[in-house]
Amino acid sequence: MIFADKFVGSYLRNLATEFGSDFDDYDSEVRDSLYLHNYKEVLNKELVNRKSKQVIVTKNLINLKNVVKSPNDFILYEGIGQEVDPHNNYLFTFLRTDENSYSINSKTGQFISFGDKIKLVNAYQVYFFK
Repeated sequence: MIFADKFVGSYLRNLATEFGSDFDDYDSEVRDSLYLHNYKEVLNKELVNRKSKQVIVTKNLINLKNVVKSPNDFILYEGIGQEVDPHNNYLFTFLRTDENSYSINSKTGQFISFGDKIKLVNAYQVYFFK
């Protein structure tokens, strides 16, 4: 599985690239102000108050039989986004953002990506043949 926070270094970035995943730019973060604002009463208030701008709220967990079940509630995620190689058949997404999320460079304010194009957690399946 591939995921990281905003402090991911060049070694892990290069390793992820070998598997067809590319992390967003340095100093980037994924934000989701719409869900956080609309569902603040339902979410853990202590966590939301501490991490108000960095937390992503999503229900877009991909249901993979015998691996992970879809949650009944929201998933709170803090980290950076990824892009995946669409031609890589071994790489698949576990968790992606909702359409109201966006990835932004926290220093310059420049938008990097938005919506469900942003992948949060990816996995790489290796097949062994006898």
